[in-house]
Amino acid sequence: MQESHIDYIVVEDNRIDELSLLAHAQKHSRLSHKATARSYNDAQKAVAEYQPHLIFLDIDIPMGSGLDVARFLKNNDIMIVFVTSHSEYALEGFDLNALDYLVKPLSPERFEETWRRIEYFWQMKQKALCYEAALEKEELIIKVGYNNRIKLMLSEILYLEAMQDYTKVVTTDKKHLVNIPLSGFMKQLPEGRFFRIHRSYAVPVDGIKEVGSNNLICNKISFPIGKTYRTILKNFKG
Repeated sequence: MQESHIDYIVVEDNRIDELSLLAHAQKHSRLSHKATARSYNDAQKAVAEYQPHLIFLDIDIPMGSGLDVARFLKNNDIMIVFVTSHSEYALEGFDLNALDYLVKPLSPERFEETWRRIEYFWQMKQKALCYEAALEKEELIIKVGYNNRIKLMLSEILYLEAMQDYTKVVTTDKKHLVNIPLSGFMKQLPEGRFFRIHRSYAVPVDGIKEVGSNNLICNKISFPIGKTYRTILKNFKG
């Protein structure tokens, strides 16, 4: 059964910024504020005490940094949203599996976008708790619970998206969140059928139609190309 509330803590040493964040969060009844931590040490204690589902995390905090907190949480199943004045750490934040990265001052529109990401990921995550995937020839078998199975042809997959420790499998009709990281999921797939093009995306080779310097078109969708993956695609010919 899906839990009704998303418990969260805030890691923020500036009282005004904390109140601003809480004002946005309180518009959503499913978000339940459990505590505010003012430092790295307090954040560790709050996580241990409250076991939150979500953490809103500033980077510039006493006794460490928000990035240190994210590293501490990396093996925990906690959604991380950075809320900071330091836009220059966005890439590092996403590399630490952040769900989103908000730059102060917060705007209602931008927070609503974050909330949609939180809610979507939360709903999919609840379903993924009983999802596993196995590969049989050209079919991907997604096991749902003990008795149900969903069969997908590999040719049906439009793209794969990394979502923290899960992989979102996107087809024309549906999206499935599977309980395995994208790196692990890729190892199960036939070699050469999918390219990892970004820390967040992998696409089927047969669907690639156009490759640019910073993005590519696959199955009529535009995807960014990560810097570390450009060499792989440099000489690609569809």
